[in-house]
Amino acid sequence: FDLEARQLAAAHVWVIGCGSLGGLVIRGLASAGIGRLTLVDEERLEVPNLGRHVLGVQDLGRYKATALAEQLRGQLPHINVDAIN
Repeated sequence: FDLEARQLAAAHVWVIGCGSLGGLVIRGLASAGIGRLTLVDEERLEVPNLGRHVLGVQDLGRYKATALAEQLRGQLPHINVDAIN
């Protein structure tokens, strides 16, 4: 287990698309112990997205990648997360 945890912590994963499915994948990767994530999405969160997205009403109008990166940094401070909008 220790070897796997170290390998995950050393991994860098790029995720292109931070929509409904991408948001769930990103959360799963972060919770699994990935050490670095780069999130790429040029779209902003809109009202029709709210029912199916991991982001909430407080993030309306924000870039999805940026909002998800900030959310992850607050919840999992050990992870390195970058956002590209």
